Amino acid sequence: MLCTCQPGSPFNQITPRQRELLALLTRQPGATNYDLARQMQVSERTVKRYLSDIYRTIGVQNRSECVSVLLRQEMVAGPPAH
Repeated sequence: MLCTCQPGSPFNQITPRQRELLALLTRQPGATNYDLARQMQVSERTVKRYLSDIYRTIGVQNRSECVSVLLRQEMVAGPPAH
């Protein structure tokens, strides 16, 4: 689940569909773009575009850095506790 952001945060520029993708990434860190696209019912190319836009917005270079920043910023709830 994605949390609210501080005013002025670059995370405020992320669209609802991009937030949905980010939530999936944190719950399923090993998922491929193809897997994510199927779950979101979009093309793999759309997932790649979303990720590229997200990386540029929050200033990261790759998926693992993105998830790390999200968890540090408490943008998403971590994996459910067992």
